[in-house]
Amino acid sequence: MEQLVSAFEKQLKKSFQQKGSLLPPSELFSPKELTFLDVKPEKGSLWFVDGGSAVLFESASFCLGVLRVVAVHFEGGRCTSTIKKEMHCLIASSKEGFDVSFFPEQIKDSLFIKKSSVEGDANVVLNLLRRCLELELAANLEGVVVLDGCLEAHHEEEIKIIDKLKEKSVCGLSKTSSLLFSEEGEYAALHKN
Repeated sequence: MEQLVSAFEKQLKKSFQQKGSLLPPSELFSPKELTFLDVKPEKGSLWFVDGGSAVLFESASFCLGVLRVVAVHFEGGRCTSTIKKEMHCLIASSKEGFDVSFFPEQIKDSLFIKKSSVEGDANVVLNLLRRCLELELAANLEGVVVLDGCLEAHHEEEIKIIDKLKEKSVCGLSKTSSLLFSEEGEYAALHKN
């Protein structure tokens, strides 16, 4: 165990040493697009929405998972309320796609996701479902909403819900960065305020 901790510490220290030039995560990336905003607290209504999922059982033909989505409301700099939705889902794989059933059923209707629209297995579908639940919750909130992650849609189910968000004050906060330097270090380590 000491070797594991030692190796982890060594890698962590290397991640904070920037050497070389910034590597773009894709050919579409431009360093000019990088912006960091100063967030200043103001009066008003603010919601933060995040979720999580876990696989409870997985086999070649089906997956049992749990989903949880939470919205936390702040008013005047104080947490005033929370909304929590929690459910289990059974994702059964077939030749054409994935049949999804939710428990308890009254939270969300069952649905079918075509295999051609999802790259991956039932675990990928579970993550898609979590993301859709986060977006649906955000669509039903009033005030400024901060979603965990970006507002980029990767699936037709997400696109349907994101279209509802266009008339609202919604922003995405991506806490994870894949920006690296060519020799050593992470871009996010530059911002140590």
